[in-house]
Amino acid sequence: MTFQRLIRAGSLLFVLLSMSTAADAQMRRGNEGGWQLLGRSYVNSRGGEHDTIVVNSRGSFQSLQLEVKGGSIEFQRVVVHFENGQDHVLEIRDRIPANGRTREIDLPGDRRRIRSVEFWYSRESWRSRPYVNLWGRSGSDTQGGGSEGRWENLGRSYVNSRVDHDRIPVTNRGAFRALQLGVKGGTIEFQRVVVHFENGEDHPLEISDRIPDGGKTRVIDLPGDRRRIRSVEFWYSKEGWRSRPLVNVWGRR
Repeated sequence: MTFQRLIRAGSLLFVLLSMSTAADAQMRRGNEGGWQLLGRSYVNSRGGEHDTIVVNSRGSFQSLQLEVKGGSIEFQRVVVHFENGQDHVLEIRDRIPANGRTREIDLPGDRRRIRSVEFWYSRESWRSRPYVNLWGRSGSDTQGGGSEGRWENLGRSYVNSRVDHDRIPVTNRGAFRALQLGVKGGTIEFQRVVVHFENGEDHPLEISDRIPDGGKTRVIDLPGDRRRIRSVEFWYSKEGWRSRPLVNVWGRR
């Protein structure tokens, strides 16, 4: 083999090794934080304005993202269909460019096994059919060590029977994925909950749950990028309590 052929062979081997290394790096980036590709669908440019991505993975997932390839898509609405037959509707109006992603879509804490994801979009004059990748991030409720996935008591407050709302300061500086309010000493009918985050933003939630003594509200999932909590404010119906009920705030990392 001549010297020139040896150089060409060596160069080809170097290129192949570089491509393999880049592919491995891309795969590692895709799996960072537990993200997995759950399925894809090409946009139907001839028919309606919505499509469905079927999910074959039987795992449980904490949050989702839609990734766009081959053209821009303006999403109008996303509906997640869970294995238990329930749906989670999300109204979004995000125009995602090619190679971009929607914001992270957090899922309700007790419904994470996904059957399919349906999405609506605006029709456009695409030169070729864009496609949408569905990414899911695995929940870590039962994985890892430490306090991962465990409920922690973040604070408590006795109901003030003279007013109709109270605030519970949170001194725990950890980051939390979900909250629950627990009631002791009487029944409370909650009307609204507002979570005040450390970054100054608020997350209001309209709820009308009547919680008996010893019970808890449903799990309140928090937005994915705002988990450090300063306080939790809640509104409730005034009742003729014989003693002042106690409200505990529980947080799950």
